[in-house]
Amino acid sequence: MDIRQMQKAGLFRTPWQGMWWWKNPETLVTTSTISVRTLQNNMEISYAVGGLLVHETIDLSHAACGFGGTRVMMLCPGCRQRCSVMFFAIRTFRCRHCHRLSYESQSESRLGRLAIKRQKILRHLGPHGSRKKGMHLDTYRQQFEKLQEIEMAIDDEICRLL
Repeated sequence: MDIRQMQKAGLFRTPWQGMWWWKNPETLVTTSTISVRTLQNNMEISYAVGGLLVHETIDLSHAACGFGGTRVMMLCPGCRQRCSVMFFAIRTFRCRHCHRLSYESQSESRLGRLAIKRQKILRHLGPHGSRKKGMHLDTYRQQFEKLQEIEMAIDDEICRLL
């Protein structure tokens, strides 16, 4: 449950009540729904898990933004930390820390992390590592040097594994 998407959809402008749903991005089929009621300082959600109806109240925090407006954050019911995203596991919505979830990159091997870095740099460069039109020469040189360092580190890691 991402509070930023909910705020963008206007759920916190006035008291709001309705359904919030998630869709499979490939098939656009609705996968899950929850009933949401937003108030000034909290959000009440209801959902069914295994035929059992669950009601939760999630407190909200409002922070002023630098250029005006406010940013709404959820207070995790488990640890009371402010968070933008809550995850569903063990029949409850809680933050990443309460559910002991890690980022995908944290479970990658060193070789996997190096490959991700390599792909990120190649996306900024043109075909076959060439300079894109409009890219400053200094920027290209920096990116190309980083790419060479990463490729050397990949070679070293492969040699170490063999």
